[in-house]
Amino acid sequence: MDINPVDPQEALTLYVATGDSAAFHVLLGVYASLVQKICRRYLENEQDIEDLTQEVFIKLSQQPAGVKSNLAGWLYWCVSNLARNLIRTRLQKSVHDDELGAFHNGLNRLDPDDWNWDAVKPYLVSVITELPEDQRQLLLQYYIEGQTMPAISKHLGITKAAVKKRLDLALAALRLRLCGRGLPSLTAVVDWTAETRAAWGSR
Repeated sequence: MDINPVDPQEALTLYVATGDSAAFHVLLGVYASLVQKICRRYLENEQDIEDLTQEVFIKLSQQPAGVKSNLAGWLYWCVSNLARNLIRTRLQKSVHDDELGAFHNGLNRLDPDDWNWDAVKPYLVSVITELPEDQRQLLLQYYIEGQTMPAISKHLGITKAAVKKRLDLALAALRLRLCGRGLPSLTAVVDWTAETRAAWGSR
């Protein structure tokens, strides 16, 4: 089937039906500049604009059937959502990194005996949430929620020895993550908390 290069609707129909690469290239040729123009309403960095444009067309290539008739409208919607998500993520990361940096600088000026658990806990939790699901849940239950080892053992249906082994592995992963985030000072808090909980939480 021949494609009229100025008929994007025909190209879209063909691509949805057959996945024809020539049809997709027609769509690229017609809409790439429009997508970039929409990107520039949200972004200033040219690399970000290029990356987002590629991501939009990747989504189109993966979900062509999701476009019913108005491809330009779908592209506008897609760009808007992706750009807003990108901006939101960067803002959150910037604020989070600034907070962690300020906290880390203050922590270095304190004697370990003066560390306040209530102040430290939010930052530990934020790093714990980056761990795999099983490690994250175990650390939150034991160190943050204060559940006992027997309670966790009963909940998981495993022995206390198995719980302790999993906790040790999760703690090792947390220490590595703290060092990777430039917060090695917090490993002392983790060690102190582990020793304190071991004294009474395993009973």
